[in-house]
Formats: sequence, C-alpha cells, structure tokens
Amino acid sequence: SGSRRIFGAVTERSAVILIDTSMSNVNYLIHIQHSLRLLMQEQIANKEYFNIIAFGSISRQWMPTVMRPTSENLQKVWKWILGLQCSGSRNFLSAFRMAVENYEEIKHHIYVQGIYLFTSGIPDQFPDVVTNYIAEARSGHDIRLHTILFNVDDYDSQGAIPGRYANITKTAECLRSMAHVSG
Repeated sequence: SGSRRIFGAVTERSAVILIDTSMSNVNYLIHIQHSLRLLMQEQIANKEYFNIIAFGSISRQWMPTVMRPTSENLQKVWKWILGLQCSGSRNFLSAFRMAVENYEEIKHHIYVQGIYLFTSGIPDQFPDVVTNYIAEARSGHDIRLHTILFNVDDYDSQGAIPGRYANITKTAECLRSMAHVSG
C-alpha cells in the first residue's frame, strides 16, 4: 500500500510518529501531510495506541499521551495534522524525549514500542549525543526507532539552511546508526 512504501510496515502495537516540521521542509509540508493521511488510514487505524509529535526547534505533541485510534481520534489527529506549520531547526532529541519519557504512560504501564522518525535531515544534536541517548532510553525497554528519510534534494542556498547540515550520504549514515542503536 502507499503508506508501506513510505514508512515500511508499522509492526508495533503502540507507535509514535515523529514528524520533522523544521523550516527546511516548508515546501514539502503538503507531501508530509498526505503521507501522514495514508499512514493513519492504512496502518495506524489497526494499532492499540498512537501519537504524533511534530518538531522543529520546539516539539509539539498531538495529545499528552498515546491514544486509541478510534474513528473520532483519527479525525481529530487529521485536523491537527492539517494545522501543522514548519519553523525552526531540527531538535530531534526534544521530540524523542517527549516520546520515551512520558511519565503518565509509564505510570499506567503503557509503553511505546515503535517510534517512526519521518525527517529530511540530520538532528541539531551531534550524532554521538543522539545515539547515546537512544541507547540509554532503550535500556530495559523494548523500543525500536525506525528512520524514514524524505526530500533527497539538496538544500536551496537561497532558502533556510538547517542548523546542522550533511549531504544525503552522511544524513543516511546518521539515520541508519540511530536506528541500529535501537535494536
């Protein structure tokens, strides 16, 4: 299906989608929204729990905790997705931390199993800082980070250049190592 070509198969029962809404993606927002629509319809509807966190310099989550994918919640999240705007840089750690350090979920023994990072570039933070944090967050928990790289065009030098930049090869290597560290 369409969403599987983009995101792969979302196999975990509880998933959080991290969406890169940095300024670098302003020209791709409609494509990001369309991809999320496919994902919600084709895969998230069959999960136990889900949430979406959009991040630029600041992270914003759709709901404070993971939710069940009822028809009503899927409609609500779609309206939220349509309201997304791009701004700032790529503060991945803020979004990842929001997904794994949700004390309300932990208190109720609800654990996120899969985190899907949909991004067009490397995080603001240095790769070793990111991979060390992912490894630490994973210890004692069965959390998998999946990375999806989109927008393989090079950056327009007249447009917004992200805080940290890498060519497509270095970006793919960084994202691969982030996913590898999670298991």
